[in-house]
Amino acid sequence: LHNQTNDEGKELISKNIGNKAIVVGYGPIGRAIYQTLQENGFSPVVIDRNVDTISKLLKEGKAAIYGDASKSNIQEIAGMEKASLLAVTLPEIRESISVIETARDLHPPIYIIARTRYISDKSFFENLDIPCICCEEEGLKAFKEVLAATMDEIKTPKD
Repeated sequence: LHNQTNDEGKELISKNIGNKAIVVGYGPIGRAIYQTLQENGFSPVVIDRNVDTISKLLKEGKAAIYGDASKSNIQEIAGMEKASLLAVTLPEIRESISVIETARDLHPPIYIIARTRYISDKSFFENLDIPCICCEEEGLKAFKEVLAATMDEIKTPKD
């Protein structure tokens, strides 16, 4: 079932045009980020470990991949090498760091925004030189404001 789901996801990803973005995690924050990206001309791809979520997204015609986003093969399927933005919305800091490290190995110029639950965890991302860190304690509103404020920068491809 997972391979079939990812085959469907690959087909939708190949049809995506425009600025590519990858959203890791499709909980409430991931959904809001996905919508904001779409509204700003991005073609987002979701990576999530909930097969029911991925199946639903695929039925809606949204590009989505089932799997562990810290694995390079999953990020490759999602199109990391061509993405201009990675939004990591996972609640667990260790998982997020692993996803970011893999993304940087595959596509060093990727622009990364990341979510953390606690203000005290922001230093982990700061040590990874993540330009946009949004803390759950500070609210979803701040995350969306940061994303909106950086749209022009993200849309401009970096060489």
